[in-house]
Amino acid sequence: MEKLPENRKLRDVVPAIILWGCFGGICLAVMVIFLQVIWAPVLDYSVSVSRVKDFQLIGVSAILFWILGMAASDLFCTGGEKARSPVITGIASGIATAFVFSSINVLLSRPFLFSWENGIISVQTGTLFFRLIEWLILFSAFAITSCIFQSLGAWYRHSRQELKQETVDVREKPSFHGMLYAYRFLILFILVLLIVPPIILYTGVTTGVIERDNPAYRPFDSVNLSRTDDESILILLAPDPGCPQRGPGLRFVNITVEGKDVSTQSIIMNSGLDLSIDPPEGLLYGNNSSAILRGDYLSGNNTVLIRVDVIYTDLGFSDVIYNTTI
Repeated sequence: MEKLPENRKLRDVVPAIILWGCFGGICLAVMVIFLQVIWAPVLDYSVSVSRVKDFQLIGVSAILFWILGMAASDLFCTGGEKARSPVITGIASGIATAFVFSSINVLLSRPFLFSWENGIISVQTGTLFFRLIEWLILFSAFAITSCIFQSLGAWYRHSRQELKQETVDVREKPSFHGMLYAYRFLILFILVLLIVPPIILYTGVTTGVIERDNPAYRPFDSVNLSRTDDESILILLAPDPGCPQRGPGLRFVNITVEGKDVSTQSIIMNSGLDLSIDPPEGLLYGNNSSAILRGDYLSGNNTVLIRVDVIYTDLGFSDVIYNTTI
């Protein structure tokens, strides 16, 4: 293994320490983006579990900072030079980590600071001041946390290594691959902490163990239309099983043909269209519910615009789930 010269002081490796901290900031940003993606399906159903996500992010970030500090000690606090302090190394790496992460977070969060139009990049000056304040707050919070945990991790690692080298004056600097192997269990532990909690909660939500309490959740209902013969169209409704009604009879299906309401037989009689619907009460909101539209107006020689929308009175909105020609 490569050895660091004993006369190499801390200031000589400061650029490398900063680069290591920048790498840690990129790792943290990737981890946060990954958590946002993997948690999105869970939070669509239940907002109460967001606290679990917050605690998970705090815990995994602390572990990541600790590992970055220990690795910085292995990489830069070797040799016999006593002035090369592991605490200072951890602080320098922690500041760089916080700087890179806060910068990436501000640049990628909406509304975007930069816009791209017609091949020209422009700065949204209206949000520049507020983004600067946001960056300062984020940087300050993460700089304090990152410096504390990385310096503690570096000090702990350096102390353990000192105990193992009672008779050795110069400690060997491990290779990068060797360091990855040494930290394999901690890296695996972080991956497990990232993946397992949202999977467990998603399973709980989909199986009904955890209550769905997101008022903004929009059901993903769908319909399938097909011609059964030249003058008949079969409509099949497939409600989203993951968003049950909060009470019976609180959702209604409307069907329009060329902009005219044909939801029920009584409504069709006032539309002026030569159509009928079976059953006469129309397409009811329910699993495997179906209805058949019949009439000369639906002749296969012509295409007609059919639209199906659902009124969710229990959720307070309506949604178009089908709108196309057939």
